[in-house]
Amino acid sequence: MTETVTIEKCVYGGDGLARLDNAVVFVPGAFPGETVQIEIVQRKRSFMRGRIVKLLASSRDRIDGSDCRLSSGSPVPGCVYADLAYPAELAVKQAQLQEALARLPGYDGLDMLPPVASPRHLNYRNKLTLHCGRNRDGRIALGYMRERSHQILPTSSCPLSDPAINIELSRLLHSPTVRRFRPGADVVFRCTESDGAGWYSAAMRHSTLPRMLTERTPFGPLQVPADGFFQVNPVAASLLIRTLTEWFSSFSGAGEIVDLYCGVGALGLSCLVNGGTRLAGVESGRAAVAAAQKNSKAWNSPADFRCLELGAEHFDLNGILAHRDQTTVIVDPPRGGMAANVAQQLRDSGVPRIFCVSCDPATLARDLKIILEGGYRLRRAQLFDLFPRTARFETLLEMSL
Repeated sequence: MTETVTIEKCVYGGDGLARLDNAVVFVPGAFPGETVQIEIVQRKRSFMRGRIVKLLASSRDRIDGSDCRLSSGSPVPGCVYADLAYPAELAVKQAQLQEALARLPGYDGLDMLPPVASPRHLNYRNKLTLHCGRNRDGRIALGYMRERSHQILPTSSCPLSDPAINIELSRLLHSPTVRRFRPGADVVFRCTESDGAGWYSAAMRHSTLPRMLTERTPFGPLQVPADGFFQVNPVAASLLIRTLTEWFSSFSGAGEIVDLYCGVGALGLSCLVNGGTRLAGVESGRAAVAAAQKNSKAWNSPADFRCLELGAEHFDLNGILAHRDQTTVIVDPPRGGMAANVAQQLRDSGVPRIFCVSCDPATLARDLKIILEGGYRLRRAQLFDLFPRTARFETLLEMSL
């Protein structure tokens, strides 16, 4: 049995949302304004999931998404907006961010700035992770994992990846090395302008990359461990970094910087060289902290980077604040958001200004709700689309007392 529904919006994650008999229905692959005939494939107490059987009325923003398909013709897993024109994708993501923040106290006073598009919609990723499995004939296959399954989608080229990575992938697939791979192993490709492209596999204990890579930022090169974190869209990430430094420099009363989840120091060091007076960074990864210390020296910008587990019971923000009334805090947590005691300590910190960088609007709103209990006010927010064609995006948000 099929049903006909009209899509109201796309929720975070990319699914279209419709209503049927006063119940919410999530429909993957459907976009706002479209009328679709669906088959219900899952029923839960609070929602249903539907599969498109027929597109009855399509959005004027629907496009041919064949550019975002693998060489086998399969869609790239996670490319939920491959069939949506890019301006419409930006508008959908902006609406999702606004909805996530709209329930927060003081939202009416928040300056929601226009979204910042990625200069590239395809071929932007400097990192690609593929999985090893076996084809039906028993030969080793290298590719993406099909969504909601353990099946490998053989991948010889990814339209999201930098062309240098695709060349390196093709080279590997045509080399004897691939026959030594074991099912279950991951292969990670990285590329930078300085180092070119290469790959490593922790499971195979093999790497063609240097131990440290050189990533470019608007204010200088950074050393990054080959197996460490750096934004996968460096061109768009540079736009975020420039904006953060402009916002930081626009207020001169809080030049001391505390950078939480600092990674290799990209955000904190960029602010330090744009009017900062002191920088203390905190990160749990030893290799990232060591790289941040090297970057500080290379930039001739002395800073204090510490290896501490953010969220651990012994973490004490007060022990890092030298002059709380002169401090700006930058917090850039992983997708799961801040550890609970980090948000609580920020709430009670009394620092005049906090910048949040987040790749998940739901966890961002959750953390902000805690921090705002300390009397902070939302100032401005801007979306940076570092992940075109996928559900994700970055947000830069400023709060102050």
